[in-house]
Amino acid sequence: MKQIQISECYGFDKPSFMEHLELHKDDFLTIILPKISSEADGELMAIDYYRLFYTMQCLMPLCYDLFHTWPDPAEAGEFHVIIHTDEWEELTSFLWEVLKGYDQDNDIDAYVEFENIALNMTRYMEHGDLLASPGLYEFIMNIHDKYAG
Repeated sequence: MKQIQISECYGFDKPSFMEHLELHKDDFLTIILPKISSEADGELMAIDYYRLFYTMQCLMPLCYDLFHTWPDPAEAGEFHVIIHTDEWEELTSFLWEVLKGYDQDNDIDAYVEFENIALNMTRYMEHGDLLASPGLYEFIMNIHDKYAG
């Protein structure tokens, strides 16, 4: 199983990123996403989980199977999303969007847009499309409850 660590690709242009992905092509793949915040950041740490949820939500239609890790919420770290797919072309296009959405130093507008899309989880709830991980959604809501007020 090959790994793609998004943070190692910061600053890549699209052709370089696509070339990098081609070197890691496999039916089973681990995508490593940064978890920037920690419990010390309070409710802001929910943003990392929203980003994970949105990414998984978009990956679901492209995958046979999808799993993710639960890193310690008290610390910064990374999420590992393990997928099984043969939709390589669609996957690489989406991962390019993910890279732009995490690389705030390269394109702050894409970073903010990705975050805003990820924060709009209500659209999944309104349409009954909560596919990715009901447990992850519940965890995000618990973060809000813990730090509200």
